[in-house]
Amino acid sequence: NAIVGQSIAFIFKYANSIVKVYAVCAAMLCTSVVSAILFGTVPAFEEVAGCLVVMVSTFLYYIPSEWLLSTDTDVFESLVTWSFGPGTTDESESTRKGK
Repeated sequence: NAIVGQSIAFIFKYANSIVKVYAVCAAMLCTSVVSAILFGTVPAFEEVAGCLVVMVSTFLYYIPSEWLLSTDTDVFESLVTWSFGPGTTDESESTRKGK
């Protein structure tokens, strides 16, 4: 218990409480993986869903704020540019204009 207390104090000294929560979730994920490998346990749906929620939450916490603040239009334009290439428009748009 003393080691756990010291490690928690270290985390709070150099990070915040949100990082501690992510560290605990990562430890639970590692324990689940090791348990599945060593003991052959099958993870339950709730465990897998919880791990996915933690991974998405961690990703959203650490990505740059510019990505979160971009509008849907910016995201859509980047997807269209990635899919069709720069300067290419959608086929339905050109048919609506009578071309």
